[in-house]
Amino acid sequence: MRINKVIINNFRNIQHSEYDLERINLFTGPNQTGKTNTILAIYWAMTDFLMDGSTDYPSFKPLSDTKAEVSVELQFDSFTLKKTYAEKWTKTRGSEEMTMTGHTTTYWIDGVKLKISEAKKEIYSRLGISGFDFGNFDLLRGITDPYYFAETTDWKTLRNFVIELCGDVSNDEIFSSNPLLEQIRDRLETDGFDTARTTKFFKSELKRVNEGIKEDEGKEKGLKEMACPSKSDIDHAAEEIESLKKELETLKSNDSYGKVSDEMKLKIREKEADLKTLIASEREEIEKHNAAVNDEIKKKQEDLFAYTQEINDFKMRELSPIDSKKADIQIQILEKQREIERAEGDRKIALAQYHQLADNWEPPVGKKCPNCGFQLDQEYIDAAIAKHDEDIKEIIRKGKDLNVKIEEKTIAIEELKQEKHSLDIKYAEMSDRFAAMKKKVSPMESEISSIKKKLRSYMESEEACRRREEVERLKSQLRDLALNFEGGYSEISDRTARINEQIEFNQQVLNQKIAYDLSQEKIAKIEENIAFSRKKAAEIEQKIMLVELFVQTKLKSFEQHISSVFGTKMKFTLIQENIKEGSYQEVCTPSVLNKDTPFENGSGSEKIIAGIYFSECVKKKLGLPDLPFIFDE
Repeated sequence: MRINKVIINNFRNIQHSEYDLERINLFTGPNQTGKTNTILAIYWAMTDFLMDGSTDYPSFKPLSDTKAEVSVELQFDSFTLKKTYAEKWTKTRGSEEMTMTGHTTTYWIDGVKLKISEAKKEIYSRLGISGFDFGNFDLLRGITDPYYFAETTDWKTLRNFVIELCGDVSNDEIFSSNPLLEQIRDRLETDGFDTARTTKFFKSELKRVNEGIKEDEGKEKGLKEMACPSKSDIDHAAEEIESLKKELETLKSNDSYGKVSDEMKLKIREKEADLKTLIASEREEIEKHNAAVNDEIKKKQEDLFAYTQEINDFKMRELSPIDSKKADIQIQILEKQREIERAEGDRKIALAQYHQLADNWEPPVGKKCPNCGFQLDQEYIDAAIAKHDEDIKEIIRKGKDLNVKIEEKTIAIEELKQEKHSLDIKYAEMSDRFAAMKKKVSPMESEISSIKKKLRSYMESEEACRRREEVERLKSQLRDLALNFEGGYSEISDRTARINEQIEFNQQVLNQKIAYDLSQEKIAKIEENIAFSRKKAAEIEQKIMLVELFVQTKLKSFEQHISSVFGTKMKFTLIQENIKEGSYQEVCTPSVLNKDTPFENGSGSEKIIAGIYFSECVKKKLGLPDLPFIFDE
């Protein structure tokens, strides 16, 4: 499908140009002569875009006259496409002024005007590329603009197009190729087959397991440093404890003060326990009472909140709309008063103009023939008189119109004032109802305050006070008893303390043996945990390698699919290693032909050749007709 002729009007610096095109066409010439603009005009007419991918339509309006209509006509082998673009000017309501309210784009195909959506479908159909949907990838631009696929469109759109064109690689296909990969299927499915996310998850798990191993090894090292006492030390300590306990029992049997003091201490503990139970019971009773009062307060507060909400709803429903309406009316009144003031000012000006024309005007005398007295310029005099009469009529008409306008605005103001008066009456009525509703709030708040006074704080009862005094009395008796037995008791107490110290010293040996036995049990458990964790770490490391294997397998399958369409001349990098994250991420980087050089780093000619090759491969795969390539280099 060739473009045989191009007609351009008012496109940027091109006022009018016509070109009869051949199979290959080069536009050459000095700067600022319209080479790039010619290409842009053709590109815009076909694709709706500029070549940088923008839709900055106002930028190609002619600077000399922005109101001029832009038009581009393309005559193909089998049809003619014409496209126009112009400013849209609309008369402002109530004024004679015209305001630009936007732009209009119009399509004609073979002289028939079409809606934009219909035109685009028809263009695609006439060009033989209808029936394809590749999402955001513009197929028409992809097969006519060598730069589009790798520079104008984004990598995600290109990647989706290449995969859809060449055929996607299903995940089931990858799993079927290697049964070992089934170990990571669940995790990949959880992560939406985001391999970078899966790798990050496994590495996080591995780090956590290794940190656990390190922590367990530290615990094991500490436990192994614990020493075990010898058997002779253990036996000696046990014999010493038994002997010392017998000596302690003998000492206590000869201690009359100790027996009496122990009985009194037991009695004091019993009395203190009874006192504690009584206080707890009294507090519980207070808490139950206060809970019931708080429930009542909560119910009243909920009623108050609901009623307050009802008041606010009434205000928003009844008063606020009236307030808003009154404010709107007042604004309208002020606007109409200003309009009356302007009209009255205009009427004064018109009246002054009338008096100037009516009172001070004298008809022109003109020139007469000196011989016969014939008026030589009668037509000029008649025209001046007619114009004067027409100016008088126009001022009178304008004055009448202003009078009518002032009268209409005055009537409208009176109507608005009546409406506002009605609203004032209604507002006063609603305000009274609102005030009556608010009066009920204070009694409800007073009732809540009254109920709050029922709350009780804890104070000990007479019975609790009596029992506390009894405990203090027993403690006083115990102190008096200690004073009476001070001498003998002191000697017995010292001896008892020395025996207990010896028992504690020997008990430490036994406790050390017990601690050692427990440490050995813990060491065995820790070693078991370390072995399990190391096995788990090895499994996680294997899964990390399986993720990489999954990526490489899928990449290899992708490369096979891509080579079936693009051969080996052009390469597409679809997956790239992220060294920092230690994972892989999706990309889409095409190369220039027969090199590993990325497209973006290629020379201008390399990019154009690669873009044309890409387009030819796409057309071959989809069975599309030849269309012209459009580019500016």
